[in-house]
Amino acid sequence: MNDAILTAVFEAPELSWKRVTLPLMVPIRTSAATYEAREVLALRLRATVGGEQVEGYGECSPLPGWSTETISEVELALRGLANSPALKESLTLAPEHLDAALGNLASIPTLRFGVELAMLDALARQQRVPLANLFAGDNPVDLTFGVRLQTTHALDPPAITAGRVRVSVGVSNRAAKLKVGLDPLETDVERIRLVREQCPNAAIRLDANRAFSLEQALAFAEAVAPYNIDFLEEPVACETIEEFLELSQKSAVPIAADESCSPPDFALKLIEARAVNALVLKPMSLGGLLPTLQLIERAEEAGLRVVISNLIESAIGRRAAAHLVAGNARFNALDGSHGLITGNWLKEDIAPERDKNLGGTLRLDDAPGLGFVPTPFAPGREAT
Repeated sequence: MNDAILTAVFEAPELSWKRVTLPLMVPIRTSAATYEAREVLALRLRATVGGEQVEGYGECSPLPGWSTETISEVELALRGLANSPALKESLTLAPEHLDAALGNLASIPTLRFGVELAMLDALARQQRVPLANLFAGDNPVDLTFGVRLQTTHALDPPAITAGRVRVSVGVSNRAAKLKVGLDPLETDVERIRLVREQCPNAAIRLDANRAFSLEQALAFAEAVAPYNIDFLEEPVACETIEEFLELSQKSAVPIAADESCSPPDFALKLIEARAVNALVLKPMSLGGLLPTLQLIERAEEAGLRVVISNLIESAIGRRAAAHLVAGNARFNALDGSHGLITGNWLKEDIAPERDKNLGGTLRLDDAPGLGFVPTPFAPGREAT
């Protein structure tokens, strides 16, 4: 990343936002909650950068059952922030400066993510480059082939899940993520067996959302190990690094941290101890793209794998996460499929066009910034 990004000055910043409900195609059931729609807060930042008036867009979308904050709490915090003295002067993306400006609100990860993203998007538009270019430094960025996507499947009957994975993955080596932990062990194993039978080359990832005890997780891992599992995400609600180390050392399949990667300090400890095999990083829950990038860099040094994912966000947050991947293709840690296909889950979105999910990849536009103006802020529409 170019350090000049952190020193760019955003003068007289102004924030506005729009709360939008995005219905899902079908309800999604996990061990954490069942979702029928996503409520999101789309942000717009107006500021002067380098003598030029620019706009950038961000998103604050806490996920019920996952995030500690609610969308109403975030919106209330935004109202206070919009009228605070910090936003009457100037901002920079340097973490210490941005956190000082946000004050206590810097501890709300979805709010921090939204403000940071709006600033990054505005800066990329001011520089006339795609958002991905801000992360690449002097390294080339090629958006031609897009970001590889994993498919994600909820807790459907085994035969239905296997059929859907066969259609989406087939004989490729793309990743298929299966939710586990709510059905009986025999049902989960049958689902996995059928997927492996019909998709012999797929990278099968399992996500238990902390549904198991340690003993249950180890028994589950033993039962599914014959099916060549890529990794098992967060099977147990481990509270310490030592618990993660014990789980990883005893498990018959590789272990990934997901929920436990927030806050970033704990994710850093997981990396330093090499307590897991992989990390699933959600920039929305980590407080921004730049904190996520720091974890990617550390994981790269430690030889760990990283999957970038999202909280069923709108096109703003989802494509921003894809730009983060595209701008860091030099890292082996990011070599694989990422959890950014969720735009297909939404009946409606706030981008002018649906995601370009072609050939198992998310294609990004090479237009400046995120590549689009969110529909709530399109000409002729007022944001509240």
